[in-house]
Amino acid sequence: MVKVQVPASTANIGPGFDILGLALTLYNTVEVELLSEPTLDIEYAGEGKEYIPTDSSNMIYKSIQRVFSSLNKPLNGLRIKIDNEIPLMGGLGSSSSAIVSGIVAANALLDNPLTKRDMLKLAVEEDGHPDNVTPALLGGFTLSYRDEEENPSIIPLIFPSGLDIVTVSPDFHVSTQSAREVMPENYPLKVVTKNATRLIRLIRSLEKGQWDELQSLLEDELHQPYRFPLVPGLKKACEKAYQSGAVGAFISGSGPTLAIFCHENREKVGQSVVEVFEQEKLEAKVRYLKVDFEGARIID
Repeated sequence: MVKVQVPASTANIGPGFDILGLALTLYNTVEVELLSEPTLDIEYAGEGKEYIPTDSSNMIYKSIQRVFSSLNKPLNGLRIKIDNEIPLMGGLGSSSSAIVSGIVAANALLDNPLTKRDMLKLAVEEDGHPDNVTPALLGGFTLSYRDEEENPSIIPLIFPSGLDIVTVSPDFHVSTQSAREVMPENYPLKVVTKNATRLIRLIRSLEKGQWDELQSLLEDELHQPYRFPLVPGLKKACEKAYQSGAVGAFISGSGPTLAIFCHENREKVGQSVVEVFEQEKLEAKVRYLKVDFEGARIID
């Protein structure tokens, strides 16, 4: 039996569309036990219980199955216990945490034949994008992409210790597919150039611990202008976060969660954003988080 803990993640982070990711201190904890009988027993507790299948279509089970299959190992029965703190369809990497937890658990059950890079490749193949699964597996602040041969590549980045992350998740679902469909297929060259410049400056500012210009550097013209209107009050909530003292705010993943960088007054900022969503008749949950620098881990 193994027990795995995998962090949530926030991706895109303004101009870093599909490449930037940050692991957060919010977790999916999964316990997996091999059974001799060909049965599947899945217990689920936590966020989104009503949406999670407990049969062979379960994402964690499928990830375990993928590892066993890739190593030509037989898989009989499994008992899986899941305790999930990460909201589903909230833009905080719940799917990525499930995929990573299954892969890491399976690897441990098989006495760790896979390297971290092997596991990352499997996770990217399963998820389709590296931006969430990379910090979920490795922790910290990462820039990840697929190289010319479609293999995942990683650049570890520095995140300043003085910043907290506040997330505010309204009770409103946005699918990744619908959030991608609203984006244009092509962009003017000047838009791409502007975004690339912001991305480089954002990374440099964070590694130097300089956040005076984060508000302008977290602006983006690739995805956020098209995704803000998908969630009632989201754009106004972002503006309110800055008015209340935040140093940075952006759509987490494809939304609906707003992620906020604070170095003080985090409770004031979080509550002010909740109130904006309440004005839109939406309940919202605020979480006060830090960066998880460890990533997926086996726990006792």
